[in-house]
Amino acid sequence: ANVYFSRRPEMQLGVPVVTEFGTEMGISKEAARLGVMQTILSRSLGLPVPVLILPTIIMKAVPKSIGPRGLMFAELTAITAALCIALPGAIAIFPQRLEINATSLEPEFHNLVDEQGKPITKLYSNKGL
Repeated sequence: ANVYFSRRPEMQLGVPVVTEFGTEMGISKEAARLGVMQTILSRSLGLPVPVLILPTIIMKAVPKSIGPRGLMFAELTAITAALCIALPGAIAIFPQRLEINATSLEPEFHNLVDEQGKPITKLYSNKGL
């Protein structure tokens, strides 16, 4: 929900879409929506699942004989390690540069041609992190 509300203006106004060479072709609300949805998906599934599961598995393997302070240290270490692994993984699930079929965007992007007159089938947008 946090990503949606913090990036809602982006979805309302749209984001620039460019060709593979960086030529800006316009502003697309659909590209913004796709980027925000991918970010929400990676944050809601890619980040919390390992952080909730890995420490539990690790703590099952830690002997209880190390005492309460040792257990607390082991648990904090397991949680920190899970975060250090999960956060970069969650960010990397989808590339930052979003490749989109031109026909998936608004109608004004469907029949674009480049400088040589060739049809532009792929456009790119910065998905953000």
